[in-house]
Amino acid sequence: MVAFFLTSCFTDSKVDYLADGYYSNIYKADSLYIEKEYEKSYEIFEKVFSKFDPIDMDVYNEVSTYVKLKIILDKDLKYKEYTDLMSIYGYPDIFLKKDSVLKIYYKRVKDKLDEEIPVLKEAYTSSLNMDLRNKILRMKVEDQRFRGNGGGNWDKQNKIDSINTQELINIFDTYGFPSKKMIGSSLVDGQHASISTLLLHTDDSIREHYFIPKILSYVREGKANPRLVGFMYDQLLLYNGDEQYYGTYNSSKPMTATPKEINQRRDSIGLSKLGYEDWRNNILYPDFDEY
Repeated sequence: MVAFFLTSCFTDSKVDYLADGYYSNIYKADSLYIEKEYEKSYEIFEKVFSKFDPIDMDVYNEVSTYVKLKIILDKDLKYKEYTDLMSIYGYPDIFLKKDSVLKIYYKRVKDKLDEEIPVLKEAYTSSLNMDLRNKILRMKVEDQRFRGNGGGNWDKQNKIDSINTQELINIFDTYGFPSKKMIGSSLVDGQHASISTLLLHTDDSIREHYFIPKILSYVREGKANPRLVGFMYDQLLLYNGDEQYYGTYNSSKPMTATPKEINQRRDSIGLSKLGYEDWRNNILYPDFDEY
């Protein structure tokens, strides 16, 4: 049930975000930034972004961190690099104005930027596939139609899940992976258009033989978050009474593999080391009990 992960096809001439180290280097640069090793962090980001188009992954937000490092280290930050946070990556202007580091640069360009904010916002929203976003949002409503508070009518819900599964396959065939860059994040309208929940409600066999290898190929292309692969596979194992493989869930069923083995598995699909996100959250958000 595991071997096919590591043989997923990636045959074109593009860089391989997984094999060529995008994810592992972003985690390293992220940790150095948190530890205030700014120059070392910046050097890694410079090297990574000279080879890869940035993803700006949820949680890590590596593009804004890179811009912050340029400000902190007084590097030559171009005005467009700063405004790209809004026009390409969808950061709201309030974030640029209020973030403790980003607001330093904002004060330098305030007059010019304030005039351009509507244009930058429009550039971002017009770059998104809003029809696809709205379609996925409707699918997510249907995904919860008969679950939990919906009454638990599993015959009807299973039919909906089957329809949604085919719709996901059609989306992949037509558009590729509906990434944040394609359909936007919750910052667009306050709604989460991620397909992660939909993927967790797919049939076991289809998930194992189609969705997991397919998502891994998107991870290699820099379009899907590696956590999706881990979540899909670990949930599949847990629901069938087995122990998880990547350690992406808090589970009462202990993992028998050593931390070294687990981290090797996680690295093979682009995940950070076991416990890394807990470590960073405890440092960055000490007032919150859990994430």
